[in-house]
Amino acid sequence: MKNVWKIIEAFGGLAALKDGYIRLENPGYMPLVIEYVGTGPRGLPLISVAHYYTQNGDAMRDPEITFEINLLTLRDATIAKFLPVTYQQDAVGLYQEASSRAKGRSTSSRL
Repeated sequence: MKNVWKIIEAFGGLAALKDGYIRLENPGYMPLVIEYVGTGPRGLPLISVAHYYTQNGDAMRDPEITFEINLLTLRDATIAKFLPVTYQQDAVGLYQEASSRAKGRSTSSRL
């Protein structure tokens, strides 16, 4: 996830991501899309990292993983800790939750 964080920083950081999204395209590969999608179950910023392709006019996730980002500042450096929330892969109908909010509190499990 270090590379995802480097991409976010190169495009203006988390604050800039909240105003839009990042789409990277490279011939021969599916587009990579990183977007801010709100607040996660732990109350931290929630982002989506996904590859997409089109099938019958629909955008298909292959896969999409959502993460909460916990920013830690150590000395002069900011470290982003990615906490998984969901995993989804449309072609096989797969959806898994690693963390959710149950009765006002956050619960976690392993994917």
